[in-house]
Amino acid sequence: MFLTILIFLLVLSLLVCIHEAGHFFMAKWSGVRVDEFGFGFPPKLFGKKWRGTEYTINAIPLGGFVKIKGVAGDDSELESGKGDQDSFSNKPFWQKFLILFMGILMNMVLALFLFSVSFFIGVDADPATLYDGAMVSEQRVVVSSVLEGSPADRAGIVPGDELLRIDENLITLAEQTSDYTAVEGAVLNVQSYSEKMDTYRDSTITVETIQYEDREIIGIGVGLQNIVNARYGFFDSIWLGMKRTVWTTYQIGASLVMMIKNIFIGGGVSEDVAGPIGIAVITGEVARIGLSPLLQLTAVLSINLALFNFLPIPALDGGRMTFVVIERLRGKPVNHNIEAIVHNTGFFLLLLLVIVITFKDIGQFL
Repeated sequence: MFLTILIFLLVLSLLVCIHEAGHFFMAKWSGVRVDEFGFGFPPKLFGKKWRGTEYTINAIPLGGFVKIKGVAGDDSELESGKGDQDSFSNKPFWQKFLILFMGILMNMVLALFLFSVSFFIGVDADPATLYDGAMVSEQRVVVSSVLEGSPADRAGIVPGDELLRIDENLITLAEQTSDYTAVEGAVLNVQSYSEKMDTYRDSTITVETIQYEDREIIGIGVGLQNIVNARYGFFDSIWLGMKRTVWTTYQIGASLVMMIKNIFIGGGVSEDVAGPIGIAVITGEVARIGLSPLLQLTAVLSINLALFNFLPIPALDGGRMTFVVIERLRGKPVNHNIEAIVHNTGFFLLLLLVIVITFKDIGQFL
């Protein structure tokens, strides 16, 4: 449990601090004063001021934040920034937009980097889906599905388990199992390995006639998949990382649109949506499998953070960018106090949503 929490905090801190670093460096480059770059959230434990910015280590290790002068809804000054050239509120449209957008962009760059590294050190894949230039090793057979109520299900076999041996015979290809599971009544000694639990299991399974969809079949009730570990060269890894980033962004974007649609039409929050507890549990499980899967999960979370922040919701980067665009169209600034109220209200509503999802996580995972 402690290791799961530690890995989750490290992943979360990486995602948020990279995001905030995007705002920080773009604000500095634009000549905007950054009052504080905080690692974690207050209360403050330690602080050091350097070149006009206080760098703080805070007690709550859940990401980080930056305080940029003249940003509505921030703790830094609002109206007092009028006329100051180092205030966000007095910068041209394109600089404001880039300062807000750079956090989102940095999360996308991080995802590209993490996907590329995972391809470089090796990813698990179906041999039929490999790209040119793959260096293959560690071929094995993995359970992809288990039919409910089947002999394999009763024996405790679950999707993700690796099938090692049947009757002391090493299994390296899924096709080999048909020689053992074709005779009804045959008693098989099956050895499997669970990466999730890091345990080996020896099971005695009897081949039976199973009802599958609209027909009867003879077997033990598992779907099997050949899996290999595939590594790629440096440039191939970058190219594949780019492709995976684009495809994952499309998938997550479509899911976000569907989630928002369900919320507004009364469908509620999907069971697939996870909050902090759910993400922590999933992160811990993936970390046990290996470094490459953890890097890929972190990349997916980084894209999630980027796209969620891009939504035009108050308190998020997308909400702030919406106000910047409105200001551009109106030709004059939006009242800072009104904007601050809108963002603070949006933050409160988002906090309520997180609380609701967290309670759902407690019921589902704990």
